[in-house]
Amino acid sequence: MRLDCFVNVISIDPALEFYVNELGFFNIKYDFGMGNVLISHNENSDICLRLKEHNLQPSPDIVFALEVKNCKDQFEIFKSFKFKSGGQLSSNNLLEYPVESSFIIKDPSGNKILIFEPNY
Repeated sequence: MRLDCFVNVISIDPALEFYVNELGFFNIKYDFGMGNVLISHNENSDICLRLKEHNLQPSPDIVFALEVKNCKDQFEIFKSFKFKSGGQLSSNNLLEYPVESSFIIKDPSGNKILIFEPNY
């Protein structure tokens, strides 16, 4: 079974730069053409994002959440990273709760992604 999450982006090239090269969690699985690309998670190819060029405003809500093995290390990496794509770290601090550690990062289109590590 495969899980696809549909993510509207303003432009496909900066989105691919962000998700594939800068985040480094995804790779291109299939280019459907016309600004529609399927990318899959590096560790589980059945988890996919379907990036689609669209002129919609980004959602004010988190678009999806991505679990990582060491949230604190990831936060420190992205805190000093210079995003060429237009992506950006949205949190100034790592948020630490009893059930998880997390931070928010925005893709070049302004979509919010929660990066988290469960503590349960």
